[in-house]
Amino acid sequence: MKWQDVEVEVRKIAESVWSTKAEPERVTGVKCDAILKPRKDYWILIEISKLDDLEKLREDITKLSLIRAAQMSKGIYCECYFVTSGKHTSLRESGADINVEVHDLTSFASKFIGSNFYIQERQKLPFGSAVHPDTGEVDPNEYSAIDYIDEHGRKYGVSDIASELKKGKLIALIGEFGTGKSRCIMEVFRKTVEVNPIFPPYAINLRDNWGYKKLHHIIANHLEGVGLGRFADNLIRSLRRGNHIVLLDGFDEIGSQSWSGDPKRLVEIRKRSLEGVRDLIEGCTTTGILITGREHYFADLKEMAECLGQPLNRILVLRCPEEFTEPELQTYLKKNTRLSSVPEWMPRKPLICQLLARLPADEVKRIEDASDGELEFFETVFDAICARETKINPAIFKETLKGILLLLAQQTRSLPPDDERISTNEINEAFFKVTGYA
Repeated sequence: MKWQDVEVEVRKIAESVWSTKAEPERVTGVKCDAILKPRKDYWILIEISKLDDLEKLREDITKLSLIRAAQMSKGIYCECYFVTSGKHTSLRESGADINVEVHDLTSFASKFIGSNFYIQERQKLPFGSAVHPDTGEVDPNEYSAIDYIDEHGRKYGVSDIASELKKGKLIALIGEFGTGKSRCIMEVFRKTVEVNPIFPPYAINLRDNWGYKKLHHIIANHLEGVGLGRFADNLIRSLRRGNHIVLLDGFDEIGSQSWSGDPKRLVEIRKRSLEGVRDLIEGCTTTGILITGREHYFADLKEMAECLGQPLNRILVLRCPEEFTEPELQTYLKKNTRLSSVPEWMPRKPLICQLLARLPADEVKRIEDASDGELEFFETVFDAICARETKINPAIFKETLKGILLLLAQQTRSLPPDDERISTNEINEAFFKVTGYA
């Protein structure tokens, strides 16, 4: 990072913390790189130095002490910080002797907006449904790169998405169940952290934010969940200033507890459910935002845009491919299994491949060769998917979910092949038959 960029980053952090402009100023004949004046009798002094000569650095620290002494005689208390390159232990000691805190950029960011702490803690927690199907922990499988497609057929990789977000783009990634939307969020998080660990992205699972209607509620709730609630106020101000990318997983998982068989009523329910997301997007107009969800949650893209509170032409809509291409499949198998191929009848969906990767090679071979292997495999997959949903959301019971889906599957067999749509009422009725309550 160029030193001019370090100065910019330090000022961004300081302005988020103290809610006032950080500007260079000459005071009593001594120039200071950044002075903030939250009150008439309370200033923040920050000196930012690129030099590595310890003697020169100590002189810079002494400058802060001189300014503070001069202002103290006027009844102005000054809090002093010194930010430099490297980790100079002796310099920290020199600063402590005259009550000046010495930091490198990383420690300065961590002290005030918890950057390093957030990265460490967030990476330990699941990103949406990108979990190990047996444990519910973060998906340990290595990412197999795929292309996400826009409305004009253009392809975007994870790096392309990260680049668009850096420019402040609002991106909606939509796709069917099990096509890797959450895994995309996870990889974009990792990519953007590599580029800028000082202002990491917020990666928020929307299913944890039912009922929240304001930006600050969602952010504060997310930080509490990560164990960093003490940074909430500073981070909300930093976010509103456009310092962080926001990654929102699962617009289809923040639905209201209420439900309806009336399509018009459902539109209103969906819009009301996303009130907090709308406020977040509207409050972060200079921030890049990636939001994901299942393609058929909304009636169409126009409704999606309305629920997100933005014109459709401002949203870059990307779609997850339904299945791996053959080269993508081979890459996934090579990275995560000892298999060289998979049964011809197996769908190439990322989720199905993840479930297959759990099995030993000899077990896959046995299933492939068995006369009822396809049936056995899909029963195993179905059971694993229901168990996975339970791991993702404790409110879901595995056997209840299986019962509802099996009942609906039976009903579709009586429908014509060209029109197998299930109505909301039929879903409600199936739920009641299996559980005994609405």
